[in-house]
Amino acid sequence: MSGFSRRARRRGIAAVALAVPLTLAMSVGAVAAEPQAAGTDRAATAVTGKGHGNGNGNGNGSGHGNEGNHGKPPVLEATVKSLIKVKGRHFKDLNANGKLDVYEDWRKPVEDRVANLVDQMTLEEKAGLMLIDTLNAACDPASGEFGTVPELADDFIGEQQMHRFIFRNVVAAGDRGACEPSGGGFSTNVVVTPAEAAEFMNAIQEKSEATRLGIPASRA
Repeated sequence: MSGFSRRARRRGIAAVALAVPLTLAMSVGAVAAEPQAAGTDRAATAVTGKGHGNGNGNGNGSGHGNEGNHGKPPVLEATVKSLIKVKGRHFKDLNANGKLDVYEDWRKPVEDRVANLVDQMTLEEKAGLMLIDTLNAACDPASGEFGTVPELADDFIGEQQMHRFIFRNVVAAGDRGACEPSGGGFSTNVVVTPAEAAEFMNAIQEKSEATRLGIPASRA
């Protein structure tokens, strides 16, 4: 195999490896957009809400170049980045460049958005997206508050450019033990309520949105 062929093959493998987590992140965000009114993950909706409609403004369509009326556009909320308005529709300006990029356009197909985002990513951002680690909600023994964001989140998201996390907290309503320092990872002992879990997820999404390209976090 020639040197050129080997380099091309490595680039192809890297592109596939990067596209998979990005596609999952954007797809998860799009799914999360529907229950917005019920108070679910606001930041995920703001990042990757996906509209409905075809070129004629009705039905469910996602054709290339689709800029139809869209009967049910996502309800976006500004948390970290600003909203921009294009042709009567609102979009998140995730890279803060003042214009609508393809990956910010919820009307476009996921594969087009992924390709546009990959083109804008640095090598460090691409490497970080291939990483995944546990990020659990913590609690503050001093205040007794549950569902807090651990300091580890700043390192994972801000320094290592990570956006994929495993959430291992037990989510339950009712009685629970006193707040104690979390063991972290598999040994977390922090139990959170559904509301605390939702607030924690929103806080993580806001940290992800605050990154250079505003790539949403995905959770397992």
